Amino acid sequence: MQGIPQLILTMQKIKNIVFDLGNVLVDLDFAKSQRAFATVLGQELEMDTYSKATASLFKKFELGQVSSEAFLAQLRAATQQPVEDARLIAAWNAMLVGIKAARFPMLRELKKHYRLFVLSNTNEIHREWIFTHVATVHGILDFQTNYFEKIYCSDQLQLRKPDRAIYDFVLQDAQLVAGETLLIDDKEENIDMAILAGWQGRLHDPETEIAERMKAF
Repeated sequence: MQGIPQLILTMQKIKNIVFDLGNVLVDLDFAKSQRAFATVLGQELEMDTYSKATASLFKKFELGQVSSEAFLAQLRAATQQPVEDARLIAAWNAMLVGIKAARFPMLRELKKHYRLFVLSNTNEIHREWIFTHVATVHGILDFQTNYFEKIYCSDQLQLRKPDRAIYDFVLQDAQLVAGETLLIDDKEENIDMAILAGWQGRLHDPETEIAERMKAF
């Protein structure tokens, strides 16, 4: 992990669990969005190895520095294709596969023993899709309030992982003790910074099922 040793987790010390969304609770398939954009725009957007311009736009959107409307307009302008917003939104959301049903009882069981939170680099369009998916597919209308104490999103905070400031903000806002707080994330750089900030961290492999891994808690 980039020279930072993985902490040995002392389970009895952990009081707070902070989940990432993408590739932890929400399954992702970036290739689906890449194919969808290739269809609607007539050219590919690099979803894994971003071009500099595309990466800058994605980062600004995750930081809430551009609105959804401006984000879609800039995508359209970059490709000079007269594509309506609905098709761009569908292509952008194509990467969101969904949340497996087994993860909801996992969260309910964990909530009996830990304070649960979400800390995600995300954006308004994806956030709305996730909450709509949970309500329409799983019939859960209180995902944000019943399963977690709070959901922290990068675009709303105008901070993003792995910037140290977002970790410190969560600790202060939720009144958490860093050493009692565990981040579960799919990106090494996010775990590395959590550990530097005094948290505990566990890297999640998206190829494994989070509900199975959390049975050890």
